[in-house]
Amino acid sequence: MLTYTFSTREKVMLGLLGAALIIVLWYQFVFRNIQDQIASVDTQIAETQTQVQAYQDRRASFEKMKATVEEYQKKGEKPTIMPSYDNTQSLMAYLNGVLSNTSVYKMDFDNPTYSEDDGAVHRSGNIGYEVGAYEEARSIVENIARGPYPCEINALNIQNKDKAVSAVIEVTFFEKAPEGLKMDEGDKSSGGQDLSVLINRDK
Repeated sequence: MLTYTFSTREKVMLGLLGAALIIVLWYQFVFRNIQDQIASVDTQIAETQTQVQAYQDRRASFEKMKATVEEYQKKGEKPTIMPSYDNTQSLMAYLNGVLSNTSVYKMDFDNPTYSEDDGAVHRSGNIGYEVGAYEEARSIVENIARGPYPCEINALNIQNKDKAVSAVIEVTFFEKAPEGLKMDEGDKSSGGQDLSVLINRDK
């Protein structure tokens, strides 16, 4: 029977190879698995933080709306109720009625868009018209701003024009977004019927 005695150098080499093999196996099956678990936990934490932030934003928006309602109630005013999407026909009928006594008017609205800030559908556009007096121009603005459909007057320009007074209103109307409304990034259009029509009426 043959026997072989490893030299000290060979024993050291075998020990180093064994240690290297153990390190490789530990890295492959233990360390990488732990790193994958850590990455998965980090992803879950990030998703949870995003959800928490979205909830906090919705809560802040709700609290702001609640404070606005309470302010209206203290003043004895009744806040307008946000209509559901798509409120095009009712809104157009109301605006046509408000503008019926003008000498000429024009409405130009963009396609409706969904806002992630307040979770509502926004209808933004311009309303231009001519009347005989400044008071009439202001009255129309007030009728729109205090009408049955919630809106925000973004800009107002009233000018004397010969014997008439011309006005241009930049306004945004709000509607409740449909349930389950989802949009791709870069495409916030809610689709459906829009107000992108021009109405020109001369008396």
